[in-house]
Amino acid sequence: MAFNYYQRTWCGSAAATTNYDEIEACAVVVSTLRKKRRWGGSVVGHKTKNRDRIGGNIQLNNDYFIERPLFNAEEFRRRFRMRQSLFLEIEDKLAAASKFFRQERNAAGVLGFSTRQKCTVGLRMLAYGGPADALDEGLRMGESTVLKTVKEFAKEIIKVFGPKYLRPPTETELKKILLENKARGFPGMMGSHNDINVLRRSPIFDDLANGKTPPVNFDVNGNTYTLGYYLTDGIYPDWATLVKSISCVKSNKQSVFASQQEKCRKDIERFFGVLVAKWKILHNAARLWSQRDLNTIVLACVILHNMVVEDERGVDLPSVHVSEWPGAANPPITTSRSMPTIEEVNEAYSLIEEKSTAQQLKKDLIEHMWELYGSKSGPFAKESVHLN
Repeated sequence: MAFNYYQRTWCGSAAATTNYDEIEACAVVVSTLRKKRRWGGSVVGHKTKNRDRIGGNIQLNNDYFIERPLFNAEEFRRRFRMRQSLFLEIEDKLAAASKFFRQERNAAGVLGFSTRQKCTVGLRMLAYGGPADALDEGLRMGESTVLKTVKEFAKEIIKVFGPKYLRPPTETELKKILLENKARGFPGMMGSHNDINVLRRSPIFDDLANGKTPPVNFDVNGNTYTLGYYLTDGIYPDWATLVKSISCVKSNKQSVFASQQEKCRKDIERFFGVLVAKWKILHNAARLWSQRDLNTIVLACVILHNMVVEDERGVDLPSVHVSEWPGAANPPITTSRSMPTIEEVNEAYSLIEEKSTAQQLKKDLIEHMWELYGSKSGPFAKESVHLN
């Protein structure tokens, strides 16, 4: 009975008329086919290594975290890209937010990597951008575990710290930005935009069109404007919220304006220069295949950079040149809680993309910059002191 079922299952209904030698040969072939390994359990032939995780954790603490560590605070900051106090804060919050970063025992009762080891591996991979197996010797972590750890580290950084460090500027921060840019000769300037490829996909003007940003009112050359603007190069369209440079200057006025505009426009490029120099994983060739993983890595590096800047602001620390890097009391701006209508959004975008306003604003800024240059004030005040 069972043999008959086997015949019909593997050899078809015609097996009853087939001689037993052919059936036996078929059974031998089927038995030699590669079978899929059941889920879970040990992999046959896989070699495990006793990396001494506990010893690696002890060595890490002796190097950086005990009362008298082998490496001092300056060396810690250079290698971890931040002060130890900030690292310990990240360590505590990731352990509280994610089970992955808590030290636990596996099914065999073996103690896993500590939170400190995992956070160190995540930071080292972002900071140095080297091959994953380069951390095996010092931190006792295999290549596959390193790759998993850096992905989880980046995800949790975004999850835990993203709402604070990837938000729009608060009202106080925006006022400070506008005040600093006014001193540089550009009243009403909110920043710079350096990639036309993402202009239409950028949400930077969506909040403005939806009434989620406060009005920016300023006067230039006797004219009043109610929209803040961003500095761009000459390839951008003529929008009321974009002030382009002048590629072919024809007068001293235009020359002074173009020079100052390009100086201020380089801020975003300097930021990315420092970001890439500090987090080498952004500088080296991408080693991960998934586009989602790459996007997560970039966002995590931006968040960590912002955290370091905030943590070290106003603190007297030894400066580290970019070439030396190895391998809610203030609520966010919500000025309008009601959803605008389609007509209101379209009208807002028509004002944002108004060509005549863009041309007039540029003329007024050229005159304004020329006036500051002539009076040796604003961004030109230091030059006048130097000349005297």
